[in-house]
Amino acid sequence: MGISDSALLSKRSKFMAKQTENNVGIYMRLSKEDMLDGDSLSIENQKMLLTKFVREKGWNLISEYVDDGYSGTDFERPGIQRLLSDAQLGKINTVVVKDLSRFGRNYIEVGCYIDYIFPMNHIRFIAINDGVDTADRSSTALDMMPMRFVQTITSAGFCSFTRTLLASSRNSCGIILLSCACDLKTPLTSVYFNR
Repeated sequence: MGISDSALLSKRSKFMAKQTENNVGIYMRLSKEDMLDGDSLSIENQKMLLTKFVREKGWNLISEYVDDGYSGTDFERPGIQRLLSDAQLGKINTVVVKDLSRFGRNYIEVGCYIDYIFPMNHIRFIAINDGVDTADRSSTALDMMPMRFVQTITSAGFCSFTRTLLASSRNSCGIILLSCACDLKTPLTSVYFNR
């Protein structure tokens, strides 16, 4: 019999209340496609935002994790793998990113980390620009996560990502995207669940 969501939230809340020292890992990612969008997403700009946030909170910046030139469609990236390893080893207990799309672009996988994996391992997760902080379960930002990803996939900048995803045809959850459009006028048109 599995643990209920309310029991998991209670356990998570109790841990976060006890956590007094934040040993932080900041994560930055920039895909080749993002580089075309200019400075706003650059690794250097992400680093400045994240280090300022950590410094203003008075937290310990333990390590920086960078994936420059990697897509966020999966978690087979050297920087994210090192971050996950350090979190598992207890070197860090807080992960801070600029926004959810920097952490990953696969909504299901990102949700697994934020809702289950990180809390079970006593890891706090913060996405600054999206207002996500797993220590603040009263925040409505966590409820809005699915909508943030819908906004991401309907943006014009998502076109090349969608083409890449279609080329790879299958993600870790067995979802295959059959067709899509790369403009704001036509939404993603169909999803097939491979069972």
